[in-house]
Amino acid sequence: MVPNTRPTVGRARTCSLLGCSVLAGSMLWHVAAYAQTPPPGSLTQLVTSAPAGTFDQLEELSAFANQASYNFLTGNPRGATYCDPGQSTPSATCQGGVFLAFSNLRTLIQSANELLDNGQPTQYSLHTDDLGLGFALQWTAGEEAAAPGSVATQFANGQLSSVASRITALRFGASGFSLGAMNTGQQGAPMYADDSPRALGGGASADGGDIGIASRWGGFLNGSFGWGKRDPSILEDAFAFDSKDATAGVDYRLTRTFVIGISAGYTAQRIDFNSALSVAGGGVRSTGYSSVIYALWDWNGPYLSGSVGWQRLDYQTTRLITYPSFNIAVPSVNATAYGSPRSNALLGTLTFGWSFTPRAWTLEPYVTADYRDITIAAFHETSLINAGPDAGQPAGFDLAYASQSIRLLDAAVGARIQYAFKPSFGVIVPYVRGEYHRTFDSNPYTVVSTYAAIAGSGADFALPSDAPQRHYYVAAGGFSLVLPHGIQAFAQFEEVAGMQYVSDRQITGGIRAEF
Repeated sequence: MVPNTRPTVGRARTCSLLGCSVLAGSMLWHVAAYAQTPPPGSLTQLVTSAPAGTFDQLEELSAFANQASYNFLTGNPRGATYCDPGQSTPSATCQGGVFLAFSNLRTLIQSANELLDNGQPTQYSLHTDDLGLGFALQWTAGEEAAAPGSVATQFANGQLSSVASRITALRFGASGFSLGAMNTGQQGAPMYADDSPRALGGGASADGGDIGIASRWGGFLNGSFGWGKRDPSILEDAFAFDSKDATAGVDYRLTRTFVIGISAGYTAQRIDFNSALSVAGGGVRSTGYSSVIYALWDWNGPYLSGSVGWQRLDYQTTRLITYPSFNIAVPSVNATAYGSPRSNALLGTLTFGWSFTPRAWTLEPYVTADYRDITIAAFHETSLINAGPDAGQPAGFDLAYASQSIRLLDAAVGARIQYAFKPSFGVIVPYVRGEYHRTFDSNPYTVVSTYAAIAGSGADFALPSDAPQRHYYVAAGGFSLVLPHGIQAFAQFEEVAGMQYVSDRQITGGIRAEF
């Protein structure tokens, strides 16, 4: 069990960096089911009557849900489910997982009794102060379940970026099959540098005769590695993440101006919660698949591209629950809750732009919109004790989560400018790109859960996520290098600016060969 020492880690009282590109922003206060009429009881009384800043928003929402859960279990002596506040062993109406959940809840309620000095029972109190009780409330809240939404959004960004990079290559004259390696970053921006005749200023890809049958087919294979971090806000935890992605596709040029294709993607991602910055521990592992149909209409200057797709992610979540007890009659808590949620998403993009190629220059203004509709299915945790004589036994912290729905529309207006140098060994094309982004339909989603032992009781945790940032900017610069025999390479630096809680920079590079 956790040693009986008082916690020393400071609380996360202010919002900070949010590592996933489109999930950042404002908080909602009092959005739990009990926001207007908190459930009666000592725990609710303590967090609402304490001086400002004693308990934060997450702790207050957790207190409301824990109090409501305790009230449900002790409120009806004649009910089918009833736990007597003084019982020390399971009973006919309070047995198994119900008794375990009740025992955990009772320690929180009686800890509040002791802090209020209200004359109510304190036999099972943790004998902690308001800071320690606040930590316990955070450990039981289950706000970690907001992280899979970040994972689902990140995978969508990566797969749409791979398709966008292929469309960019097609617009600038790519044909045949190509093999590349790149870092997708987090903003869904095309990562392939333009290196075709049009990119070199000649516009030759639209000239000449009909396309031969052999050149109608094309394909690509992209690999990527991404990484980043999210600093804590009041409602969401800090974590570090990384991802490995692969996307392969094939397309067919129906006419000189119209191409249609399909891609398939795979990802393996990891999230590790940062317990030094948030009262949270554990992580998320996920693997996923995607399929995207894309099309390009290019009129040797103006162009229109779009894609629609589907993705699925399967997760393995671990949520650590650990807080000390200073009461020899109540053991310290050291448990882990395990879950296996999954998500499905519909994806869509639409981009319109216009390329101008005076001599060796290319200037391309464009507007683009990305839409994501992500659903995370309902799931049920299993919690186990981590150490001690009861290691491996049920811990009573299982939560049952309702499904989550995340909908986001991100529109951007941007421009790219580049110039082609032609040394003797090949072609070098430096470029810069800038975008202004505006998000719509950006209400925060809510993670709703309840203790699995009393699922359906209405005693829910209702924890809102952070709202998406409505305005932000993306700037990038890099170069592509074209060598003989169809070898191309590129490098790029990208930075996100204007997000209140986000700092995001990427250095990317890759190589591509056509055959």
